[in-house]
Amino acid sequence: MKVGELVRFKSCGDYKQFHGHVGLVVSTEEAVIRGTGKRTLHLAVKWLKPVLYDNRIATKSHFNADRYEVLS
Repeated sequence: MKVGELVRFKSCGDYKQFHGHVGLVVSTEEAVIRGTGKRTLHLAVKWLKPVLYDNRIATKSHFNADRYEVLS
């Protein structure tokens, strides 16, 4: 996944308020999982429509790339 791509939050797992929401990747970062040394890709996504989460409005979020599917 790359900066500028349109992505959708997958409808599985936790963070149900984000399920199905679409956003634009604004940055990517490779992270290392503590204790394992395994590398994983994290995305910063700006939501096309803000998401109500925990009584706040999220316009941008950071999640592991495996929570998204690429739309474009």
